[in-house]
Amino acid sequence: MVLPTLSVIVANYNHSSLLPRALEAMLAQSVLPLEILVVDDGSTDNSRTVIESFAQRSSIIVPIFKERNSGVADTTNRGIAAAKGDFVYLAAADDEVLPGFFERATTLAAQHPQAGIIISDIV
Repeated sequence: MVLPTLSVIVANYNHSSLLPRALEAMLAQSVLPLEILVVDDGSTDNSRTVIESFAQRSSIIVPIFKERNSGVADTTNRGIAAAKGDFVYLAAADDEVLPGFFERATTLAAQHPQAGIIISDIV
């Protein structure tokens, strides 16, 4: 079975202390996404340094830096516009995906190609 590709969009604003946990959980998935677009909404903390560090470590981390804060909707839309995957997963910098989540989601998408959205419970 060929799995569809997944673009992860991580909206970040001043969450440099939480962002590493979120990105580590995504990079530890059994099925990796095509890309993890980390869209920084003009953070004033050291988020940029954290994002650049992860981008150097993994080629699937794609930083997008906005100069000014414009809110989560604009930040998410910026990520969606840049996404290349068949599906997108919208995340926040303080989210942590459980092991196997991307594999289960993309498997469901492959099994139900007519589906336009996959929804899961939040723990």
